[in-house]
Amino acid sequence: MPIGTLRFAACTFAYLCIVGFTNPQAAATQGEEDKIHQSLTVLRAAETVDAAAVGYAGEQTPTYKAFLVLGKHASDKQLIDLLDDPNTVIATYAFWELSDRLDHEAIFPLLMEQLKRENPVQMFVGSTLYESSVGDVALDMVELTGKKQELVTDYLLTTDNRLSARSTLLQSLGIPKKYYKRIQTLAKKGEPHALVALARFKREQDIDLILSGLKDHPFYALRAITCFPHERFLPALAEYQKTLLPEQHWSTTQREFYAAVSKYRDPLALTILETPLDSELTIPMRSYHIQFIKDAIAAEASRYHNGLRKQLNVARVD
Repeated sequence: MPIGTLRFAACTFAYLCIVGFTNPQAAATQGEEDKIHQSLTVLRAAETVDAAAVGYAGEQTPTYKAFLVLGKHASDKQLIDLLDDPNTVIATYAFWELSDRLDHEAIFPLLMEQLKRENPVQMFVGSTLYESSVGDVALDMVELTGKKQELVTDYLLTTDNRLSARSTLLQSLGIPKKYYKRIQTLAKKGEPHALVALARFKREQDIDLILSGLKDHPFYALRAITCFPHERFLPALAEYQKTLLPEQHWSTTQREFYAAVSKYRDPLALTILETPLDSELTIPMRSYHIQFIKDAIAAEASRYHNGLRKQLNVARVD
């Protein structure tokens, strides 16, 4: 190496050493690192990811205040590194801060990675404490449209994930037809929410599969029948009512049952709806059955139920 170059390098090194020891910014950086370390210590000991205002008083907790310190002093790179932290509280807060800082193009690949993290995380929002997963919480923090929404939909439906977002998606409208086979496979594997998605395609080859769900997943099978009220389901519904009437407690399954039956314009369906009105039958939760029937036929608003409305003493539909 030429002597001139060596002298230049030596002078540069000496200058940098002097600046490093005397520049106030260098000391501030160390101070920021200390604050980051202190905030992470608090977050690592936390049991929940706390929102800005929690409890009945709507106060900021020490955990949330530590998050604010982390967000103020940590760089983007430091936060991205924390996404892989085994502590789910820290990983969730790191993504929270990044979702506020980065634009859609920058945050999206980070979101796709976070979806792979299905570790449970305890959330404390307002006065509600609930369990979610790192991936589900991250997905709730990002607004998706267009191609990005399609990519997330594809991930949720085609991978063997356990995210709550997939269950929600399977019950939503508008799932593309290209996923029909995959949804059918999920239903055959016992994924109850897939029964609802499958019913929306209204294909007769799936009737037996939906009927089989009445045994293991009655709530979702009934919701599926509501989406696809084929005549072949009616006899099974009449039989299933026999298991509901003796129940000693009310249930959302009872509610879904009458919502499904009310979709039919058939004499057998009317008979099913009128059965709880029979005073000679012993029905412990009769008042609930009747209320669920009223709610179901009100939602339908069909003149076909006017005779039943008269028996229930509710207004006709003209």
